[in-house]
Amino acid sequence: NISGCLRVSMAPYNTFAEIDYFIETLIKIIKQENDSLIEVETNKSVNIDGMASEAIITKFSKVKSWDARHREIMLLGKQLERLDKSLRNEHSLIHGCESLAWLVATKDSQGRFSFHADSDARIIRGLLVIVLAAFNGKTAMQIKSFDIKPYFESLGLMQHLSPSRGNGVLAIVDKIKELAKEK
Repeated sequence: NISGCLRVSMAPYNTFAEIDYFIETLIKIIKQENDSLIEVETNKSVNIDGMASEAIITKFSKVKSWDARHREIMLLGKQLERLDKSLRNEHSLIHGCESLAWLVATKDSQGRFSFHADSDARIIRGLLVIVLAAFNGKTAMQIKSFDIKPYFESLGLMQHLSPSRGNGVLAIVDKIKELAKEK
């Protein structure tokens, strides 16, 4: 359930210096990823795998061009944990989304929902992170009354998406509201 990997192949002719260089570089890469996650975690309100709606708004307020926003959406998609294949089925399928996308919900003892989703499209995975950050941790009543339009407007999102992608995002929101009613 990973989107990519790196294989290290050591051989008897590798020097200790080469191995040390590899380990130092790997530590730098991991540290950079952790630092960006820590930056996001300090702005928490509603969680989605370490991401919060306020953190997303803050992140998007710093980017001005659509290309930069698109890049941020793609990076967010990489943070979305893959949904187990057994949960990707007809019941969890989000109808109205041009790409395959799935959504499941759980509700805790206080009536707060936790949504988990996945898609076969990278851009939809990023958009899922954005949408789920707005709804995770809310009750059915809060979900029902939440107006997603101002959230999307603050991100400068919908006007740049193609009509089919925009409809897909709205289909995700509809599926969340439907699941919140069912449970």
